[in-house]
Amino acid sequence: SDTHLDLARGCLDIMSSHLHFNIAGAENSSTENNFQTLNTIPVAVAYACRFWTEHVIASAPDCDSDLWVELHTVLESKFLYWVEVLSVLDIVPISLTRLQKLILHETVSLMSITHLKNLI
Repeated sequence: SDTHLDLARGCLDIMSSHLHFNIAGAENSSTENNFQTLNTIPVAVAYACRFWTEHVIASAPDCDSDLWVELHTVLESKFLYWVEVLSVLDIVPISLTRLQKLILHETVSLMSITHLKNLI
């Protein structure tokens, strides 16, 4: 839906503008998160990092190529910073499962489109 498309774009915009190296202020990257004091991840950044995949999937019928370009740009430049936030929020497995769901969903969609084109 248009709402999910707007939310997906908003999440990607937040991630693009706010994700950066050591966003949580870790003193040592080899020390587990629960053994050091970390900065609180801003609510908007936490939401964007946690739910962008859900909004992209829900907006699939309305997605345009601009969203895929924006998604590629964000993940290409901010992927490790996104994973850092997931780690601080302790949601890496959940989020990676959502990313797999998005990849599978888009692969099936592309296969369906290709199959339909081949039928014509």
